[in-house]
Amino acid sequence: MKTRLIIAVIIYGVIQAVVFGAMTILVLSFPSIKESWTWLMPSVTIVSFLVAIPIAWMIAPRMQARYWRRGEHYQA
Repeated sequence: MKTRLIIAVIIYGVIQAVVFGAMTILVLSFPSIKESWTWLMPSVTIVSFLVAIPIAWMIAPRMQARYWRRGEHYQA
């Protein structure tokens, strides 16, 4: 559990940046909601911080596994 937490903390920043970038592009690609950008962008920041936590937690064991394919762990 400790190793999983350490890996999740390390990759959290990368995942958060990707989620933030994707959500920012999505919000800014609609110029018709330009007047809503003042509250949407802070919301995107908060949501990206929260959404990245479970994603990092799910990816951490996969980074730990030597062989991983569709949830199966192989030992060679």
